[in-house]
Amino acid sequence: MPRGNRAALWPRVVTALIVALFATVATVRLFVDSTKDTSDQAALDDTNLAGRVDSQFIEQPELIKAAPEPVAIALTLDRSAPVADYLEGAGLDRNEAQRWAWFFNKTAESTYLQRGHTLTLYKDPETGDLRELRYNLSDRIAVSERTYGHSVTVCPPLSWRLSNMPSRGTA
Repeated sequence: MPRGNRAALWPRVVTALIVALFATVATVRLFVDSTKDTSDQAALDDTNLAGRVDSQFIEQPELIKAAPEPVAIALTLDRSAPVADYLEGAGLDRNEAQRWAWFFNKTAESTYLQRGHTLTLYKDPETGDLRELRYNLSDRIAVSERTYGHSVTVCPPLSWRLSNMPSRGTA
């Protein structure tokens, strides 16, 4: 083996030894640092993300009063008329009646309530606001609209309201 090749080998060996030394020191440092308890620091970091945490204990839980049961007004319609007319007659203002009628039209695809069908209105006993409207399209299908306040009205798709009631001829 020629002598020139051995001279070029020493810088590589020294570099490899330095890299091995750094890797060993880093590995030992990781193992030593991982044994420390960092849960306190992690808890402090979590509280900063979630906001301020009071150290006071709540002695008495706050009691929440349930909403009163709605007043149900059920009637069989004696004439066919637009939905908004019936709702205005029940005490809703014009805009509110038209909003409920729009949801009814969107679900039932009709702007009229037909004579002989049942309409049930559920009103808030304290404020008089309309909470829910139910209208029987037939013996087996009913349209239902419900409000959760702040102009949020929900009308589930018509297929959700198909009842499992037996037909008139069976018991």
